[in-house]
Amino acid sequence: MPSEHKRRVPQQLRGAALAVASVLIGVPLVLAAWIALLFAAERLQIAAAPHVLFAWLLSLLVSAVLWPMSMRGMRRYFWASRTASPGNVPSWGSQHFKAEPRQRLSPGQRGARAGAVLVGMGSLLLICGPGDISRSVLEGLNVIGGESGSWWLAVQLGTWLLAMLAFLPTLWITDRRLKKSEADSTRRQDLLLEQNWWLSAATSWAICVMMGLIFTWLAIDKLG
Repeated sequence: MPSEHKRRVPQQLRGAALAVASVLIGVPLVLAAWIALLFAAERLQIAAAPHVLFAWLLSLLVSAVLWPMSMRGMRRYFWASRTASPGNVPSWGSQHFKAEPRQRLSPGQRGARAGAVLVGMGSLLLICGPGDISRSVLEGLNVIGGESGSWWLAVQLGTWLLAMLAFLPTLWITDRRLKKSEADSTRRQDLLLEQNWWLSAATSWAICVMMGLIFTWLAIDKLG
């Protein structure tokens, strides 16, 4: 137990150092990208307010950076939860999760995953970019939060419902293939890894939708 605690402390320190470094490096880069976007819009004579451009920039970061990163973390967490012994399922963020086993992908699988990533990025950008969508969603959450007495509870509920809407159909489709495979089949782990990838993609996409909507709303509401 002491050795496990000693291992966990350096992991937490590395995580904290990485978070601080990300802020110190990421914030200036985002501001520099925003300024460059303002100059580009002015040169191209694009009539867009600065806060609207900043909202689109945040949406681009969510779709192109945050979603792939969250999908990678979700894959590791889901696989660690799947392979954990009964009663020892780890909680999210409790430890550093190892990468899932490597999987040989067919050209069709690679194409399907690449297509899913591109569609996910595009849909995140289109959903989170326009201010009208984020404003409408968050106004609805304000109504729910006002009735329940907690806006953040309404956001969590909305995120959970959206995640379930993406998660359950994906689980149903991939689970049908698993049920058709034999318990000792050599393809079973490949099917489990395939299911793990798609479930992680669906869940992290839903979470990033809500995060992107909140970022867009904050940019437009606070900077506008």
